Amino acid sequence: MENLVLYPSVASQWQALINEAQLARACQLNEELESYLVFLLMRYSTTPTIFSTALADEFFASTHLLGQLKADKLRDLGDKSLLFAGLFPGLAVRRHVSKRYFIDMGQSAYGLLSGMQSISLSETYAALSEEFVLLTEILDSTRHLSPSKMEAQILQFMENSNSIKKQ
Repeated sequence: MENLVLYPSVASQWQALINEAQLARACQLNEELESYLVFLLMRYSTTPTIFSTALADEFFASTHLLGQLKADKLRDLGDKSLLFAGLFPGLAVRRHVSKRYFIDMGQSAYGLLSGMQSISLSETYAALSEEFVLLTEILDSTRHLSPSKMEAQILQFMENSNSIKKQ
């Protein structure tokens, strides 16, 4: 049995998990994308309600918004799509869509967002759109790490998702 490694913060635990997944995939994200992924996981790990809405409905709703409200809706849509495609690909089967649906929705949301934000954020969202498939693969790798290596946050995240009604 391996020793349980505890980290000084939630962020460092998520970062360790993402780093291990990158090693498993033999790839390395740049610091900006790695940080985005870590903070995305932190933000959504205690929010199981992300499973309660249809992404197409959210995308349509975003078309009627302006400014920061639209940007927030598109960011949430891209983030949820990334999580669904990477951590919860079974959700696609339950919702009778393909995993590609989540990928296309997320890439589109981040792509639209890249045209709305300041130059520095624009580049981040453009990179998220371009590297979306790689990011989903890294998240998928976290699902395949042995339980003794997985951090408590990812286990809690998955537990929360299993408690949501199948839609």
